[in-house]
Amino acid sequence: MFVLLIALCALLCVQLSPRGSFHEDGFSREQTRSLKGLFALSVLLHHLCAYLSAEFRSLIAFRYVGFIAIGGFFLISGYGLMHSAQTNPRYLQGFFRRRILTILVPYYIINLFYCLINCLGRDLPSAVRYILRSLVGLHLWYVPVILLLYVVFFLSFRFLSQRIACLAVTAVTVVYMVVMYCLYRFGGYGAYGFWWYNSVIAFPLGMWYCRYRESIHALIQKKYPLWMTGAAAGFAAVYWWICPRHNDGTLPVLLMQILCVILFCGVLVLLSQKVHFSNPILRFLGDHSLEIYLWHALFIAIFRSGYTIRLPFIGWEWPLFVDNGDLYIAAIMAATGIASWAVHGLCARILGKKKAAVPAKEPLTAGK
Repeated sequence: MFVLLIALCALLCVQLSPRGSFHEDGFSREQTRSLKGLFALSVLLHHLCAYLSAEFRSLIAFRYVGFIAIGGFFLISGYGLMHSAQTNPRYLQGFFRRRILTILVPYYIINLFYCLINCLGRDLPSAVRYILRSLVGLHLWYVPVILLLYVVFFLSFRFLSQRIACLAVTAVTVVYMVVMYCLYRFGGYGAYGFWWYNSVIAFPLGMWYCRYRESIHALIQKKYPLWMTGAAAGFAAVYWWICPRHNDGTLPVLLMQILCVILFCGVLVLLSQKVHFSNPILRFLGDHSLEIYLWHALFIAIFRSGYTIRLPFIGWEWPLFVDNGDLYIAAIMAATGIASWAVHGLCARILGKKKAAVPAKEPLTAGK
């Protein structure tokens, strides 16, 4: 069921390049919007797997794809920022409003609901601790990590040449990964599991790909079948090795997960040369991918929480526990879609954004 859902979303209106030719706009804004939508849906199904894999066996296919999908987000973010820095000399002006606030504003709006739900029934000290942790995004790891990468990107490109800036961002990313692993492995910080750092290498990879895009395309197009076969086979082999060891928490598993993300980025770049994914469903999901990421985990918990909503004046009660699997999934997707659309529109008003026509070949410049 869910494998078919992903396949339907991916293949609907797919465009293949003619034989012997390639899509030169593989990472256009239109394409990356759709890819983000595909990744957002994959992350949602990945998290649903923990709740419904016994009832819906096809969800098992998404048990280990979370870090790969997030790697896709990081790749697109790094590529988009690098392209903007290359093509717009004044891009760093207003960077805080365009990039940092577009993450912080929806995050803090949605975080109010996280605090409300998670603080119900807790004692005051526990509630205060949760609120303080949520202020810096420790319960939604992607937010502080992408903000860190954005800040490093801004400082590097503000004070260094582009080549040195790319090296600086790459170096900081690697140092971040090493430090976080040490905190997890030797510092007793079990909350900083591999998901905090096993996919972030895709961010500088996206930057390097954008910087040397023409040279990379010329190289892979000469022997495309060989490159595609090698990358796909390598990715499949590494992913197959990881699956039964995914939760082992050892250094070899972490290194193989990082290699898996690198190979996935290669497959994605190669695939974008021949295939365009674009349809209204994926574009909607892609435009709201940050909000979907922020909202969906809350609704997954709410609709199996057991809380009861009571309207005392009319005696109406609604238990927040959807036992039926199909209704549970439908409720999560509907609530996530509506809430994401509402917060996205609210943030656009707050930040003063106006939807403008964008050329089809303009790459995405917002990382989510």
